[in-house]
Amino acid sequence: MGSHMTWNGTACDNCPMDCIDLIAYLQAADFSFTRLDLAIDAIGFNLKPKHATRELKYGRCKTRAKTSDRRDDPRQVGYTQYVGDMSSEIYLCIYDKAAEMGTDADHTRIELRTKRGRANKAAREIVRGTDFRSLVVAYADFPSWREWKRVMAATPVKLPSERKETNTERWLLDQCAPSLARVIFLAGNSEFYERFKDEVTRQLVQLSNNRQTVH
Repeated sequence: MGSHMTWNGTACDNCPMDCIDLIAYLQAADFSFTRLDLAIDAIGFNLKPKHATRELKYGRCKTRAKTSDRRDDPRQVGYTQYVGDMSSEIYLCIYDKAAEMGTDADHTRIELRTKRGRANKAAREIVRGTDFRSLVVAYADFPSWREWKRVMAATPVKLPSERKETNTERWLLDQCAPSLARVIFLAGNSEFYERFKDEVTRQLVQLSNNRQTVH
């Protein structure tokens, strides 16, 4: 399973190395990021999480996310509005950071939470110097929300999802490739492998010709 490391906010604050330099170092060491949270603190902008709820309610959020849960539990402090499914590779969390810290300050945190493939793409963008806000507004933007636009004025940079393999592709890799390798190994030469590649090339040409005929 390899080595697993968790760096929470406090650990990042206490780290003698800048967080972006740390991410670059881990990338160079071939670490895979299973989760990466990017936070923007809006302090003194009157940007309230409940306003995000309002914008979502009236369809004024530009996002492909299908869900937008919120947390307003009287047993827990603060108010949180989510954009996106918390089980997915990426979702947005807008919450009352001041309430979490037990103060009455004007402090809201906008946090993009990424996992697996999206986390690794986010890490690459961060090391390149991409503004955190660019990644947020590419995922979810509130063009009619004045306070949001003041804080989140950035050019969108998308973190596209990785293409998933089809069942046929998985079958070819898991079943056909080992069988082909065994045939080549037992033959002691690559003659059949070359014939196989030639046949695949011939089939590709035929498919291409058929498509042109149909058009």
